[in-house]
Amino acid sequence: MRTLLLTVIYLISLNLICSAQDKVTIYAKPGCGRCEYAMEFMKENKIPFIQYNSADDARNDEMWNLVRNTGKYSNGESITMPVLVFKGNVYFSVDDLDALLSSFSGKPTKKEEVIQDVDEDIKGSSPIVYTMAGCGRCNFAREYLKENNIPFIEMSTSDDKINSQMFEAITKSGKYNGGSVKMPVIVHNSEVYFNIPDLESLLASIGGIKKVEDEDENDLEIIDEDEVEDDGDEVDEFEGQSGAKQIKGFDANEMLERHNYYRKQAGVAPLKWSDEIAKKAQKYAEILASKGCKLEHTNDMTYGENLYGASFLATAKDVVDSWGEEKQNFKYEAFTGNRDDGHYTQIIWQKTTQVGCGYAKCGQSIVCVCNYYPSGNYLGEYPYEK
Repeated sequence: MRTLLLTVIYLISLNLICSAQDKVTIYAKPGCGRCEYAMEFMKENKIPFIQYNSADDARNDEMWNLVRNTGKYSNGESITMPVLVFKGNVYFSVDDLDALLSSFSGKPTKKEEVIQDVDEDIKGSSPIVYTMAGCGRCNFAREYLKENNIPFIEMSTSDDKINSQMFEAITKSGKYNGGSVKMPVIVHNSEVYFNIPDLESLLASIGGIKKVEDEDENDLEIIDEDEVEDDGDEVDEFEGQSGAKQIKGFDANEMLERHNYYRKQAGVAPLKWSDEIAKKAQKYAEILASKGCKLEHTNDMTYGENLYGASFLATAKDVVDSWGEEKQNFKYEAFTGNRDDGHYTQIIWQKTTQVGCGYAKCGQSIVCVCNYYPSGNYLGEYPYEK
């Protein structure tokens, strides 16, 4: 009887192990664009996965033990997220994330099926949308096309070949005179669209949809503010030493000073706090909190935007330092979509002069939104002049 029981336990354990090995384990951190892209990719391609948050100390230790045990890690070396585990193999600092994820599915992805010469690409009837990680307008375009059942092909510029292909399409359009490019770039019916001023109108025209004009043309929020429930709390403010205001549960003065700590290191002028921008950021933070602290960028191209979420009550310093940690991935070069330092580059973007942030809670989790003006992270531009 004892032998039979042990055999049953062994078989159950073996089944659980095999089941876990059939799934990809992803260690992700809040605010990581590559992590968000990897999870979205696996969802779209129906690749089973388990997500662990490296902001949790136990999971973070577990992740580092896996990395160190690979024999490929040098002590003290920084790594690029996410960390992925599949069938006993541990992957970190992945250069071609798209190719690795594709290998997990065992079948070609849309990107592999459509990588052809640019001249062939622009003849297709479905729009091709070139996106980059951390791009709010790219997220808006993706969601708009999905919600309206408009077939499209997404091409992530985190892939060097895709990035080169996009710039080749822009150059061949005859409309490019050099300089930065505002994402996304869309190719449809032999036309190449970039630096798109009214993204929603273009997407509507592609889908043959009549755009409903908002009563307030200046309100560019994706979600109606009426969806946010008022919990009766009032905002408690005071003037800080650097001009920033304290918002209930959130030290905005510390937020501003921490931004300027990283800007000073980069040799660029300090930011100034904007109450107007902060109100807009606070409004959107509350909207995200009402949606379970889901991190999704707004479509407002007026401002740059950094988002942060955590399952613990983080301080303003925690928030900015999570973005500042991306400095380890920073290289001084013209900005491209193929990088994992977009939050950091927005912080130190020389042409940005103002910042305003908002903070909201949902249960034991928090979400933080920081908006920047003028916005940074323009393709083809350097973050600052040396």
